[in-house]
Amino acid sequence: MESSDKGAIESLFDELELWGSLNNAIKWSRLYGGALGFIMIEVQAPFTPLRVETIGQGKFKGILPLARWQVNPDLNRRIKTLSKDLGKPEFYDIVTVENGIPAWKVHHSRLIRFDGATLPYQQAKTENECDMSVIERIFDRLTAFDSTTTGIAQLVYKAYLRTFKVNKLREIIGFGGKPYESLMKHMDMIRQYQSNEGMTLMDTDGDFETHSYFFSGLDSVLARFAEQISGATGIPLVRLFRQSPSGFNTSDADLANYYDNIATQQSRRLKQPLRKLFEIVHQSALGKPLPV
Repeated sequence: MESSDKGAIESLFDELELWGSLNNAIKWSRLYGGALGFIMIEVQAPFTPLRVETIGQGKFKGILPLARWQVNPDLNRRIKTLSKDLGKPEFYDIVTVENGIPAWKVHHSRLIRFDGATLPYQQAKTENECDMSVIERIFDRLTAFDSTTTGIAQLVYKAYLRTFKVNKLREIIGFGGKPYESLMKHMDMIRQYQSNEGMTLMDTDGDFETHSYFFSGLDSVLARFAEQISGATGIPLVRLFRQSPSGFNTSDADLANYYDNIATQQSRRLKQPLRKLFEIVHQSALGKPLPV
């Protein structure tokens, strides 16, 4: 490919913000269990099959990310030709029109489909033939980690307690009046001087005590829950929480395995969609098909 052609393609990618649109579609597919990228071609009807060779120069207008809730698959029209899409819906109806998107019926060839966590056939039918959100499979672990973090924070907050003994406190509270008002003024003065001077003012017969509690093992408990989330998501601790795992320093190896896994998923899920996108961009930018 000549450098001028390469520059034209890169300029079109930047102008149409294609990487950002693909990024949104991929994130929504993982969050909601499915998303679509609508290939916008000017002067072509969305319900007709896409033929790359018919795209006029400058007619490709970008990718419109659509979450699974913005479209309804036409489950009565199935793809019957022998291909990787056999059995999938042939058309998709755009149902969210309040943001200005027309209620088009779109042919599947004009859509780039991104799936979430793969479901078996029967479960996928209950999800309108979409997949599962990646959050669903780790939701229980996220809830446990959040509850543990909140509980530990409350324990630490209450680890330092102070008690102030007042003679005949029940009678003072019960009868109220001047003695009760005096008690409240006394407590306000204690708070004021402890905040400003660090002093506690009280009568000679008063009794003021502090109680400190120490907790051991809380960090280990929290670390175990964090490791469960890391294992469920497949993201190393050093990447997920910016923390190195305790014990042997395995963060480098964990990161290497993580990025290898990401590269494998990208190759499996994005290779064909990107090939199709490059064919469209090449045809629109240069007016000729992508070289084999």
